[in-house]
Amino acid sequence: MHASSLNQNQQKMNDETSKRYLQELIIQKRRLMYIGQVQSTVFQYLGLWRPQTWNSLWRIWIYRIYSILMITNYSLFIFSMLTYLLRDTSNIFNNMETLFQFSSLFTVGIKMITIMVKRKPIIDSTCILLDKLCQPRDLHELKILQSCSKVCRSNTIILQFMYIVSVFLVLLTPLSKRSNFPLPFKIWIPYSIESRFAYFSIYFCHGVVGITSAFISASVESLAMVIMLQIYAQLEIIVHRLHLLPRLRKKDDSEYMIYQHESRLMKDCVNHHTHTCM
Repeated sequence: MHASSLNQNQQKMNDETSKRYLQELIIQKRRLMYIGQVQSTVFQYLGLWRPQTWNSLWRIWIYRIYSILMITNYSLFIFSMLTYLLRDTSNIFNNMETLFQFSSLFTVGIKMITIMVKRKPIIDSTCILLDKLCQPRDLHELKILQSCSKVCRSNTIILQFMYIVSVFLVLLTPLSKRSNFPLPFKIWIPYSIESRFAYFSIYFCHGVVGITSAFISASVESLAMVIMLQIYAQLEIIVHRLHLLPRLRKKDDSEYMIYQHESRLMKDCVNHHTHTCM
């Protein structure tokens, strides 16, 4: 009798230890959950999102000045390209490449404004995925989130790399010619660029605008993908929890206790779905 009680106590201690270890493991792993950290870093470096830790007044003003400089440089570049197209409307068919580049850069400009204006709603939507309702409760749910985060992170890096390679090909193509190096983009310039300093200054502006547009386009598109995949992972977790309902019947609890467990599980799943998708 005494040995039996000792075995039961030992079993309870082992169960509590395993549960505690599982909880600590889940807490450590869920910190690695990917919800767009790369995109957020890109937006911060490009002057669109001020880092949340920059709360002091002088840091806020420095970042505002930096944001104004980045947006002004990009806006002037688009204006110069539009001016170039309007000054040569009779030869528009020969400027189809420039027209396509202008439409692409103009679209990126709209994305920049949208990201700046919708900063708080976007951050709030990603923070929803870190709420207690969306956190894993067992190893299977943890694996679902880890697999989703791995796909989101790898797809983000691949898309960023492809965009940057495309822009570098556009920027480096003029330098491959032996003479009469043209600029990567055709824009209206109100002064001569025959001197080496003027040419490379304008070339540097072209590079900044091209790299900025590539990073913003890749970040915006991949951020939407990340949010959609993470929502899908949450739905997969809800389905997994609903599959646990038949197991409650296999326990030796009373009908009342089984009903309580089922009601609690259904309520959690409904609240989880409402929190994630609405």
